[in-house]
Amino acid sequence: YTIYRATEPGELEGNFLTSVTKENFIDVNVEIGIEYYYRITAVDKGGLESIPSFIVNDNVLPPVELISPINYQYVDDQPVFKWKPVNGAVKYKLFLKTSRIGGDIWIVELNKDTTEVPYSGNENLISGNTYYWQVGSISKSEINSESKVGTFVVNIGE
Repeated sequence: YTIYRATEPGELEGNFLTSVTKENFIDVNVEIGIEYYYRITAVDKGGLESIPSFIVNDNVLPPVELISPINYQYVDDQPVFKWKPVNGAVKYKLFLKTSRIGGDIWIVELNKDTTEVPYSGNENLISGNTYYWQVGSISKSEINSESKVGTFVVNIGE
């Protein structure tokens, strides 16, 4: 496949980005806030290109900035998660985990106007345990950018 990329849809013709032999491609050489347009063609063994695909586009969103709870802050067993809005996000996805690398216990998708949500998962949070949370911003249908990992400790008074 041949992939073409431009910052204007009318500039795609002849604006070669790369060739790939698999059915997916992640463009990592992009800048935050820039909208990119893509089109692909299939290339046969003789080098003949197919008719170009439809144009698709997306922009790179800045990382989500967490507000609270962060930095091992003590909270009760019903924490309220807060983050700054991301311009261009159509949704957010919040992940609450028992470790930095896994142990998802609550995943919730939220609309673009929601930047604060109380915990409402089915699992009780345990006093003394450290929890990890992260928010991804969605520009179309998949997570486009992610926050750093926030940490907090549940501290329920006796």
